[in-house]
Amino acid sequence: MTKHKILISALLALFAWGEVAQAASISTRVRVLEGKVSKQDRQIKAESSARKAYENRVNQKLSSVDDLQSKVEKIVKQMEAEKKGKGEDKRYMFP
Repeated sequence: MTKHKILISALLALFAWGEVAQAASISTRVRVLEGKVSKQDRQIKAESSARKAYENRVNQKLSSVDDLQSKVEKIVKQMEAEKKGKGEDKRYMFP
């Protein structure tokens, strides 16, 4: 009878130890996956902030290009107006 009890308790201990080992394995896998997910999350956030900064710089450069374009258009209009003004007869203009 004692051998029977020892055998049953040994089998129960083995089954319990197997369940504990599986739980530890699952826990380890979860920790590894959480680490990978957090690493990817940090990388995504860094890339997102870098992309936003790049978009801001591009928008600033586009606005400066638009300003320069409007200035050039004003200068072109002034030059055209001066050309038209030079073609007029100025003999009867007052000084």
